[in-house]
Amino acid sequence: ETAAAEPSDEVANGGVGTVYSDDEQHLRIRTQTSGWMVNFLRECWSILKNPHFFVVLLGQIASNFALGGLADWIATFLLRYNGAEVSSAGLIVGASTIVGGIGGNILGCKTADYFKPKVKSAYFLVPAMFAVPGGLLLMLCVNCVENLPMAVFLLFAANTCIWTYTAPISAISIMVISPRLRAKSCGLLIFCQHILGDIISPPIIGAISDTYGLRAGLQITWVAILLSAVIYFAGYKFLEPLENYDGTNRETVEDIGLEHVEENG
Repeated sequence: ETAAAEPSDEVANGGVGTVYSDDEQHLRIRTQTSGWMVNFLRECWSILKNPHFFVVLLGQIASNFALGGLADWIATFLLRYNGAEVSSAGLIVGASTIVGGIGGNILGCKTADYFKPKVKSAYFLVPAMFAVPGGLLLMLCVNCVENLPMAVFLLFAANTCIWTYTAPISAISIMVISPRLRAKSCGLLIFCQHILGDIISPPIIGAISDTYGLRAGLQITWVAILLSAVIYFAGYKFLEPLENYDGTNRETVEDIGLEHVEENG
């Protein structure tokens, strides 16, 4: 005589599916959360191991370190050292950032695109070349000029040169990462460049200013810009040419493993 088939969990529970105890449910949640965190960290590590992306990250941190310090302290500097009025100092800084930011973005984009077919890794080289005069102009503004109109002119010119990195460096950060990881790479880049850049630079400059004066504190801004030039030039000189780099075809072993984890929960 054939034995009756055992009822399924779903039938046994009135068609509502498998019922887990509280301990089993908590264990399932912890396992899923742990798996998501491991997967997230592996993806971040896979992104950071990309040498082009890592150079972009270091350069962006240096640039944002300088720009954050300038945004917080250059108006005070103009008040103390260049005779600016309270009513105009903030306006000068805002206008120089807007004009320099827009002009620098356009200049960097057009210049990088012009040299792209002529020079290898032009998207690294162009920001490096503009960061050098940007840092030097900022150094003159901070150290050598007591006249307000000349200081304003140097600040506008420095901002224009500094902001040329935005378009070409942003393009690199996208093109070298496979499409599946680009959203996370953008988030990682934004997080790191602010946490390690413009968030920490104002208090550092303030601490130096308390001891040695604001002029001494602002020295680290132009040094950071020149450091970004060195970083971008290293990317141009030592890394594989960007023209040969296709992020969509560079799925690493870690990427494949991550896809397997995602497919299997």
